[in-house]
Amino acid sequence: ATDNALFYHDFEERFRGPQQEIVERLRQYLPCIQKQFGTLQNKVCADIGCGRGEWLDLLREQGVQEYVGIALNTLQLEICKQKGHPVICQDAVQYIAQQPEGSLDLITGFQIIEHLSFETLLALFAVCFKALRPGGAVLFETPNTTNLQTGATYFYADPTHIKPLFKG
Repeated sequence: ATDNALFYHDFEERFRGPQQEIVERLRQYLPCIQKQFGTLQNKVCADIGCGRGEWLDLLREQGVQEYVGIALNTLQLEICKQKGHPVICQDAVQYIAQQPEGSLDLITGFQIIEHLSFETLLALFAVCFKALRPGGAVLFETPNTTNLQTGATYFYADPTHIKPLFKG
């Protein structure tokens, strides 16, 4: 693993929280997704910036068989592999752009879009839109910087954050 991969892994281990705690936090999105799809069992899902695989754990728990985690952090991808998750080490925009048009039901990314430049964010949105099936969904979670504690401290504790994104 590179020094950057090791730094970010250690940073997440210390500041994001234990994996099971993150799984429980992410569980809040399941009702919304179930409302959209009913069941995820026959859906094709891609998780961008899959980290240690917490969302992948939930997808598998929900019976999803066709899913992939995408990231560049080889150390975290190894954790996902050890859990038995299919993962790929590739730039997310490139990976999603390579998928056939209308081939993905659900594209997710938790705590990643605040790390992207504006140009990269627009490129990501464009390739996601193209790769989605009709009725598909994209779910990106980003820190809520309108929360005073998050906006004043937690957001800026991560040196890889570029800038906050606001709901519009």
